[in-house]
Amino acid sequence: MNAYKAYIRSEKWANKRKARKQLDQFKCVRCGCSDGRLEVHHKTYDHFMDEPLEELETLCVPCHDIETDRMHRKRYLTQWEQMEIEYEQREVKAPLIAKTKSLMPEVVGHKDERTRI
Repeated sequence: MNAYKAYIRSEKWANKRKARKQLDQFKCVRCGCSDGRLEVHHKTYDHFMDEPLEELETLCVPCHDIETDRMHRKRYLTQWEQMEIEYEQREVKAPLIAKTKSLMPEVVGHKDERTRI
């Protein structure tokens, strides 16, 4: 069993979950729902296993699913955007800049190479 699963099944986590739900009056902090199962969500994993109650929030299952999906999309989108930027620089922008430079006349008498086209 990995450390995450072991902690989530621990008595320490059960006590934190109960304390957070009590602070949130056993209601979802997003939609206010108090029916059905409530889950305790980590807003951040910066202090995982030693997280203060302020880094946790009570959510109903639908709101927890939405928040988890949003966090995953944000993390993977950031990774995807970085890959896309790197690809564009390598495959599109660099050849385009080189082609543009070859087609346009140089700025006469300019000493700063960064501003030359």
